[in-house]
Amino acid sequence: MTAVSPDGEDGVVTLRATEPEAVLRTLWARGVPFDHLEVSRASLEEAFLSLTGGAHEEVRA
Repeated sequence: MTAVSPDGEDGVVTLRATEPEAVLRTLWARGVPFDHLEVSRASLEEAFLSLTGGAHEEVRA
């Protein structure tokens, strides 16, 4: 798992993982309750920032 962040007071938590299937199996095996699950791929921007460490330069020609 690469990141865990609570998204407010409604109990929503965002998990970022390179192997989401393994994370889900572990949560299920440990009895972690959840009533709504959404799995999505990273956006192109998120993938870029992950690969570059969040740094980028603006290039002007």
